[in-house]
Parts: sequence; structure tokens; C-alpha cells
Amino acid sequence: MSPEPDHRSTSRLEALYDECLARAQRGDPLDDLSPAVDADWLRALRDLARAAGPAATATPGPSLEPEPEPELPWAWLGGYRLVRRLGEGGMGVVYMAEQPALGRFVALKVLRPEFAFAPSARARFEREARAIARLQHQNIVSVHAFGEDQGVRFLAMDLLPGDNLDTLIAHADGGLPIAAVLSYGTQIADALATAHAAGILHRDVKPSNIRVLPDGRALLLDFGLARDQSAGDPTLTREFVGSPAYAAPEQIAPVANRGLDARADVYSLAATLYEALTGEPPFRGDGFAALTHQVLRGEPRPPRRLRPELSADVQTVLLHGLEKAPSHRYDSAAALAADLRALAEFRPIQARAPGLLTWLRKTRRRYPAITVLALCGLAALVALAGHGIAVALRAHARAAELVAGTRAALAEIESGQAKRQRDAWHHADLDELRVQRGWTSAERSRAERLRGEIDAYDQQRTTVMARAQDDLRAAAELYAGAHDLDQAWAHLYFLRWFELRNTEQRGALEFFRRGVLTHDRDGSWARRLGGQGTWRLTTEPAGAEVFLFQYALASDVFPDAEPRVVPMRAFGAAERARAGSAALRVVRPHDNFAVGDLLLPGDDGAPLVPGDTHRARVWHDGDITLRDIPAELDLRATFAPLLVCADRRAGTTPIVDHSLQPAWYVAVIRKPGFETLVLPFHVDHAAEHFAACAQLAATLLPLGTTPHGFVRVAAEAFSWREQGFYLQEREVTCAEYAAFLATCATPEFRPAGPAWTWRDGAGAFVGSDEQRAEPVVGVSWAAATAFCRWVDAHWPKPPGHRCALPSTLQWTRAAKGGDGRTFVFGNELRMEWVRRAAAPDDRPSPVLSHPHDESPWGAFDLAGSVAEWCDDGADTETAPVCGGSWRDRHAAAFRSLPRQVPKVTCSDSIGFRVVWRRSEDLR
Repeated sequence: MSPEPDHRSTSRLEALYDECLARAQRGDPLDDLSPAVDADWLRALRDLARAAGPAATATPGPSLEPEPEPELPWAWLGGYRLVRRLGEGGMGVVYMAEQPALGRFVALKVLRPEFAFAPSARARFEREARAIARLQHQNIVSVHAFGEDQGVRFLAMDLLPGDNLDTLIAHADGGLPIAAVLSYGTQIADALATAHAAGILHRDVKPSNIRVLPDGRALLLDFGLARDQSAGDPTLTREFVGSPAYAAPEQIAPVANRGLDARADVYSLAATLYEALTGEPPFRGDGFAALTHQVLRGEPRPPRRLRPELSADVQTVLLHGLEKAPSHRYDSAAALAADLRALAEFRPIQARAPGLLTWLRKTRRRYPAITVLALCGLAALVALAGHGIAVALRAHARAAELVAGTRAALAEIESGQAKRQRDAWHHADLDELRVQRGWTSAERSRAERLRGEIDAYDQQRTTVMARAQDDLRAAAELYAGAHDLDQAWAHLYFLRWFELRNTEQRGALEFFRRGVLTHDRDGSWARRLGGQGTWRLTTEPAGAEVFLFQYALASDVFPDAEPRVVPMRAFGAAERARAGSAALRVVRPHDNFAVGDLLLPGDDGAPLVPGDTHRARVWHDGDITLRDIPAELDLRATFAPLLVCADRRAGTTPIVDHSLQPAWYVAVIRKPGFETLVLPFHVDHAAEHFAACAQLAATLLPLGTTPHGFVRVAAEAFSWREQGFYLQEREVTCAEYAAFLATCATPEFRPAGPAWTWRDGAGAFVGSDEQRAEPVVGVSWAAATAFCRWVDAHWPKPPGHRCALPSTLQWTRAAKGGDGRTFVFGNELRMEWVRRAAAPDDRPSPVLSHPHDESPWGAFDLAGSVAEWCDDGADTETAPVCGGSWRDRHAAAFRSLPRQVPKVTCSDSIGFRVVWRRSEDLR
């Protein structure tokens, strides 16, 4: 390499270098560039540009095996051991390097030795390091170090797996998946918004500068051309820099280059997304001059012509981002990100398709002479039409503007009501905690935040609804035939109706319902009033019979019934037996009795008692017969019998897009050779946007899989990524705990109580048979978990499962089923449902003594009897306790909410039950 150039010629050589690099990035020839200059570094730059072509960024990830490359120019640079070359561009070479001090591999970008004495190259290299170091964002590549060693400047960055976006586009036929591109674009737009907020313009956004990781995360790379506006960075070249296929018009035009802002990066990202979706860049041209002419004067083809499955909104967003004039584009990367998110979530976008004036403006740019003549003719026609037409047009335009604005505002309000409802649920749960035990500081802050968001939404809703009514009336006065005026009125009335649908304001409800139907032109609003959702159910294996029931208040159907939620018919003929009445359910097959058969009370309505019934009416698939009842038949009392019969048959799986009214349901799924599965779920009103819970996928298990005394809670059937489990159908009894103590001599595990005695360190229970069936109390959380370990070794268990205390999520799922009920019984509680009326006040009732207290999955005693220890895996001094107890007197205690209790607590109101969880869930 020649010695450093004379300082007197530095400015001339800098300009020469800038021009050379700009041409190299555009792919233009360099052979005719200043042949009189005789410098080794300039000759090397010419050779390099011919060999390398346009600049590229190569940062492949750790999936590449770090096999050392034998001949590298340096063994070490700045504490990094070079392993092998990964790629090279117009200005730098990227190596895989190891940092032994931290035991990690990085991508080491090295400034070429040919540029070591070129001030512009060194400045660009430094600018890239400064820009990345200032920006902390999950979608911007991270820089670890920047320095100089052995006269070589280097930049250490993350070593990223995956591929650059240009590689993915090259391997895709006709464009990448739409959802994936929207995700990549949203992430990069967020990254650009962060950079712009810090005053940094990227100026070279293109597919090769976007890295897509295997997990779908997109990262923005290569800030070599970035400009720090906050620091007043000068432009280091008077020529265009960047990639013309993706550069904004103002970035190419020399006069406009002085006014670059964030909208230039918005244009480049829109051009990148255009190519990712269609497989082609928005503009093509033979050579730099032809391509830049297209960027400055041409119009991109509508993306839907290249890929018809693209929606009109996607096309609108792309073309809005590719507008020639910056003032006509998105004004920020954040605005583009918002519309990309709206596309992904199927929400309305802010951008609007170009209208007549935009079409005229673009036509004028392409065909100026013809456009001038057309406009002159149009002006003459308008002048002849007279003042009246102009006034009418203004009125029509104003009416259309009012209607469009109203529809957009109503759509925004409706999109936020689901979040408002969820916030209200969470705030109600926190209120219950405040009543039970008070708030922690974190819970108080969360409650205040939720209340603030709820109040802000309610205020915004009130304001928007009032203004919407005024604007629609004004629009009707201006032009009664305005486009979508009826649709806007129907939307407004629907939101009013939906707001009041769970209230007693029947007159107002009927008024708004009729308003919706009056303005409903295509029947779509009538369907939304019904709110029917789609129910899908698949099973493995398929071909299972499904019987469907709907939960309803018994008191709404039978005037003399209690206000409990019980399963009733969802369709078909009326029940031949009264829904919600007391019955005995067969829980083990015996002779000609099948699991699920029901013993019904006689005509006198007297309740049946397990063990005392010798002859009864037996319900089997809708047939009622009078039969003798063997004493050894295993029965369970229930106040929520499932009267399975042919009239309740919904079909065989798979069931696809079955239309159901919004309500709580329970499906009984049966297939020969497999266990019957009871699956409760909820179908939301279509306007609530919560319909994911009606998409169910269940796995049927062979007969005998569920251990006796447990119920299967198939939580994995929902779309919330929960795991199924087996829950003990009632609490652990004193008799079961005594068997554990017989093998355990740990004193702190001994419960307190008059019915317990101690001999030689072992526990013995000396109470009555009724007391032996009571839930064990007076045990700490540690004792309960020790019992689980003992059960894991001594009780038969399903393969791949281990015994544990339930998590609060599992306990709540078992209590509520698949809907949002407040209590096991529904949304109302009577104290006699959770505590046996004749029970003494000094101890809890025996297990399974409350047939009212049965969850939708078939578990008992989740509301009353005793509260129960749970385990969320937190290494703290407290543990969650769920459920009310025999000591509680307030309804709030029986809600499905956890409370934190010191683990050492030994209370006569706290017991526990166990679950079989998958082994991997306990790691």
C-alpha cells in the first residue's frame, strides 16, 4: 500500500473517493473515473468495485459452524480471534470472530485496508458505530465494540442466525406470506421510529439490510449511511448515496437532498415491503439513469396486479408509503407501523386510497400536456354548470367527510371495547382482593392504572357517541343520499344497543334495536344483533359423538327453582326429566350400569342418598327404566345432571363452523373404547371479539386412563396454550393423610385437632367414620407438598405425570370451566350451597357432602368446606390459597380468586387437594 496521501490533496481525494463509492453502490463503471490520479488505494478501489459490485451486509448467525479459515489477513484484532470470512461489501469485510474473554462469537466488520487513509470511509465507519450504539431496540442489531488495532478499524456486532430479507424474497415464488411481511414491516417500522426519535436517519433501508431470525424477529442492519440530525452531521458526499431501487425521490434529487427527514426512510421501507409481497421492486430500469428516472417520474404498478390475493387495504398502505411528495406519505414510521398492525389485526387503516385529485396529479406528472388540456376542458364545464352545482358538490363532499369521520370514530370505539371489558374484569378481581385482605402496593398501582384506562375509554366513548349523532344529522341535512349514511346510523344504534344489552332498560334497548334494523340495508347488522358465533370442535381420534347442552339459570325456566346455572337443552325437544334436579350419577361401570347413567328421584321428589337407594328410575341415553340398585354401585350426588339423549346430539367430530348463540355451553364427547369427555366452553357475542374460546381441539383418552377419584380437566382443548391435568374430585381426607403420617415421622407435618393422637412418632386418627371423611386441616404448605411426594410414590398415576398441588390457574380453570362465571354455581351464591346446614360450627363438613358445589368439570367442594393450598412455583415465604371455607361468612370469599398466606400457616380452615400434572410442567 502506498504511504498516506499528502494532506494538501486530501479534499480532492475525498471527493474522488466519494464519487467512486457512490458509483460502486449504484453498479456504474469506474474505469473512466479520474485516470490521471495515480494512487495504489484508488486502483485497489476500482478493482474491488468491479469484483464486489453493490455493497452487501453479511451477518450470518451461529448456525454456521465456526470452522477456522486457514489464510486470514489477521489472526487477532482488538481481543477478537478471527475464525473465518463471512462476506464482504464495498467498504468492509465481515468475519466470524471469537471473543475468548466472554466466550462468545461475534460478527466483526473490518474497514478494508485500502480505505485506511480515506477520511470519508473512516467517517462513515465511525458514523455507523455511533448510530448503532445510541439506539437500544430489540429490532436493531446491537454493537459490542468499536476500535482500531494494527491500523485497522473494526466494529463488533451480534452474530445473527437466519437470512437477510433479500435472500428470503429470492427463494419465494411471487412474494413472501402476507402475515409474515406485515410482521417484519411492523418491527422494522418500530425500529425506525426509535432511530428517528433519536435524530438518526438510516438512509439505506432495503431487503439486504433486514435480517430475519428463525423466531420471526426482524432486525435492521448497516447504519453506514446514517445521518445524525441532532448532531448536525454533514452529508459526506454531494452525490446520491444509497440504493436507487429503494431510495425516496428527494434522496435522489440533488436539490431535495438537503431536506431529508424521516419520510425518506418510510418510503424505503414501503419499497422493501412492496418487493417482499410481490417479488418485484416497485421500479426497474436499465442502469442508474433509467432507474432514477422511474423513481422520480414513474408510478409503481398497483401491487394487486402482481399478487391478486392482496387486500385493497394492503395496496393502499404500500402506495401511500411510496408517494413521490413527502407531504403525501405517512408523516412518520410510527404511523406506518400503526397501519401495518391494523392490517395484521384486520382493523381499519388510517391511509386512504387515492381519489380523483390524486389521480389527476399523478397523470399530470406523467402526461403534462394532455393533463393541461383535460383540466382546461374540465374547468370550462364547471364554469358552465353554474354556482348551484358547485354548492351541491361542496355539500356532498362535506356530508361524505362527516360520514367517513363518524364511521372511523365508531370503529375505533368498538375496537377498544374488548380491552375495556377485560380491564373491568381485572379491576373487579382486584376489588375482591381488597375486600378480602387489602392491596399490595403493586396491586394498588395496577388498580389505579386500570381505573384510569377504563375512565378514559368511557369518557372518549361518551364524547364520540354524542358527536357522531350530531355529525350524522348534519350530514343528512347536507345530503340525505350520502354514501354509507345508513350504515353509519346502524353502527351508532348498534353500539348504543350493545352498551345496554345487559341492563334492564328494555324500552331503550328496543328503540336502538329498531334503529339498527331500520337502517340495515344488507342484513349484516341484523346478524350482528344476534351475535351468533362459530363453534369448531375437533377430536383425536375423529368420529366421536357430541351432545350439546347450554347453561342457563334454573330459576329462569322453573319458577320454583334456585338461581343456579345448570345444563339444559341447547336445541331439540324439551327434557323428559327436570334439568338441575337432584340425581345420583354412576362414576364406575358395574354390570349393566354405564358411567354417566343417572338415578332420578321419584314422583314425590324426595332426594336420593348413595347407599340408601334400593330401587330407582335410571336414565340411560334418554331411556328411563325402573331398576334395582346394587349396594356396591359407585354413585355421586349431583345437582347438575347431564341428561344425554338423542335430542341433544350435535353431530360427530369434526364439527366445523357450527353457528351458536352467545351463551355458556358444555359438550359431552363419547366414542366407544374411550373415556367420555365433558368440555365446558363459552361462545361470545360476535361484537366482543373474544371468540377464540369457541375453537376447541380435544384428545380422547382410552378407557381407564383417568385415575379413580380424579376428574380430567382438558384445558388443552382451548386456544390459550394451557396444559390438561387430572384433579382430585374432592379434598384430601383425614383418612388419606393418616396413611401418609404412618410412614412419616416429621413432627411439623402433624395436624392439630382432638381427633388425632400420636404414638412412637406416628400419627393415628381416632375420630368417627364421619370425621375420617372430613378434609384434613391444620397442615402447612410444606406438609401438603410432602404429602404430594408421598402420593407420587404410593398411588397409581397416569404415565408421564407427577403429583403436585394445583396451580392457581389450574384451580380456577377447574372451578369455572370455560366461561367467566363468578362462582362454581354461576354468578350468584347462597350460603347453604357451600356449607351443610346441619354441620356443626367447629369443623368442616365431610367431603362430597355438597352436591350443589359441583364444577363444570365434575369436581366438588371447590367453593365451600375448606380453602385449599395451591402452588405457583414461586420461591417466596407465602403461597396462594383458593376457595372459601366453612368459617367464611361473606360471599366474596367463595369467588375463584387466590390470596397469599404464609407457608407456615396451620389453619383449621385450610386443606388441600392434589393434581396429576405432566412431569415437564413441574421442571
